[in-house]
Amino acid sequence: MHGPAIRNTIRNTVTHGGAIRYVIRNTEVHQELSRMGSLKDRCKLYFFFAIGLFECLGFTGVIYGWASLVFVLRKEEYFLDVCDTLHNSSSNGAKNGSTGCDLQDDRLSLVFTIANFIFGFSAFPGGILFDFFGTMVIRILAITVYTAATLMIALSTAASAVLLFPALSLLAIGGMFLFITNIQVANVFGNQRSTIITLYNGALDSSAAVFLLVKCDHANSIGCDTLALPSFCRQEATPGQIEPYHGTEVNVREVDGTHDEMAGDSGHEQENIERDSVQRKAEEEGGPGERQENSEVGNGEMGEIDAVTLNEYVDATGHEEHIPTFRSCIFSKIFLTQLFWLSIIQLRLVIFIGTLNPLLTQAANGDALQVNRFTNAFAITQFFGIFTAPWNGLIMDRHRRRTISLLTVTAPVTSQRLADMNTVVLSLAVTVTLGVLFTIFATIPVLEVQYITFVLQVITRSFLFGGLSAFTTIAFPPCHFGKILGLSLAVAACVSLLQYPYVTLVLGPLQRRPLYLNIGSIVLVTLTYAHPITVYLHCRREMKTRVVVNPSQVEVSQLEE
Repeated sequence: MHGPAIRNTIRNTVTHGGAIRYVIRNTEVHQELSRMGSLKDRCKLYFFFAIGLFECLGFTGVIYGWASLVFVLRKEEYFLDVCDTLHNSSSNGAKNGSTGCDLQDDRLSLVFTIANFIFGFSAFPGGILFDFFGTMVIRILAITVYTAATLMIALSTAASAVLLFPALSLLAIGGMFLFITNIQVANVFGNQRSTIITLYNGALDSSAAVFLLVKCDHANSIGCDTLALPSFCRQEATPGQIEPYHGTEVNVREVDGTHDEMAGDSGHEQENIERDSVQRKAEEEGGPGERQENSEVGNGEMGEIDAVTLNEYVDATGHEEHIPTFRSCIFSKIFLTQLFWLSIIQLRLVIFIGTLNPLLTQAANGDALQVNRFTNAFAITQFFGIFTAPWNGLIMDRHRRRTISLLTVTAPVTSQRLADMNTVVLSLAVTVTLGVLFTIFATIPVLEVQYITFVLQVITRSFLFGGLSAFTTIAFPPCHFGKILGLSLAVAACVSLLQYPYVTLVLGPLQRRPLYLNIGSIVLVTLTYAHPITVYLHCRREMKTRVVVNPSQVEVSQLEE
């Protein structure tokens, strides 16, 4: 079926009987991009992909370069006034960086804790705004907020250090909103979708290196006000130019309880539309009685069926796919284990970043040169997130292509979705394994070992968030993508607030000897294996159920004849 035939099928579906209304945004653009043949269209697609990658690389996750920025802030004596005793302002003290106290570290840690919380929590309202208003509104808001944040940092001084609280928070909001809008471009890459998603997440991780540039500028006697320059430069990317390509989404409305969706995977898209067309014709021939029965099924609750698997009923024509409600998705076992998996591993990563500077200072016995060298090494490794993240996507896409090839061409959409979920299990398990190794190495108080810890940290983080985004697009309906991803990050952000009492305990009562806390962290991260195990068991159970319920399938081509 070619482009004109597909568009006619969509139009017939929209106007069919007045019972079902589909509002599909940018359908023709999506079809054109997924089947592009001309060099011009390919260049246009990759141009917008490059623009999105550049934005993620330069602006989305800069707050995670905190270890570099806090080095500069300590040099600039931010929050030094909270120390109980005045520091020695001699030239020697200024050069060796020995000034400061635990109260200063505590206040700086609070700035990062709040910013990290805002970064994750803003994903939920950002996802809701994106689902309702589209790309343009979110991008304009992101640019405005980001510019305000960089101006606050540029205008801040040691006397007005309190500006760091709103500045870093706004920087986090702007970065998250930009990421939400840019990641949508992955939907037009079909079988490479997971690779593109993880690549964008890797670019977010690599953006932490931006603060390393600020640190290097400061070493050359250039102030923090240079941070405002990239914000003004980035406004050259006009939001309206990227809108059609980031906004390939589907708005689904429910009439008489029947739902449908346009899958992001171009490999199965034509097949799904053909099957839907045949099913609509069969429903029309079946009369109002059958449509009423279908309506009653559509309006029912998910019941005992796991909410992540799309609810479906079987009629004489084949399979009909129904979209679960947002409420049923967030109360499913898979979503709950995903929250636990994400929250625990992210908490460990955030604790490491937030406590890195004081722990390096202690391990180096206050040697500012060693602290500077290891801080630079950590910041440099963050940049390589853009290279390590696609490994996760390649694992998923390669396993996915092998699994999908085993399915019949006319396999139900839900069977394909379950197969996709099954391919993610390996990625989830690898992520947990990396998290356990990272946690173990992070507990070793030897400076040279921290080089390995830095590498494990950047790989774990890129696998974690890349896998989260890819799994969300596979396991949940596209119409809920923004809300579910946002809610996941928001809950994880709330859990990450535990970083502050953790730092308080380490710097206070434990006197920087967090042995028992480290042991507890290893145990908690190990328990996150529950998520890949749950996904594997769910897919295995559902696939067996479908084989028993529907052992034979009717080919769409035969129905059309």
